[in-house]
Amino acid sequence: MLPLSGLSGKIGLHRRCQTMNLSIPELSGGPLTASGRLSTEPDRSRGAVLVRVRGADILSAGIGFGKDSGVTLLAGDKWLREHLDAMAADENAASNAVCKKPPSERQCGR
Repeated sequence: MLPLSGLSGKIGLHRRCQTMNLSIPELSGGPLTASGRLSTEPDRSRGAVLVRVRGADILSAGIGFGKDSGVTLLAGDKWLREHLDAMAADENAASNAVCKKPPSERQCGR
């Protein structure tokens, strides 16, 4: 296991309707740094995170979640930008949609 002592960074959290977006502009701990974004909806999760070895940016891995799931070794800024742009395009297309009311929770005995 890699030591992640002193984990620090910046994250942003945004909710709209039933969608939660977690933006990770910078995160670091131990020998690793990371940046990317994750998005969750009731029926799917997706995202892209670029993990690098501090001081040796060429030693990196791009981790995709969702329809583009997988790991790309030696990924860089271009890999991350392509994935984040694709996510943004999908979200822009859906941003004009009306928020659906979440299903009501069932109560015991009803």
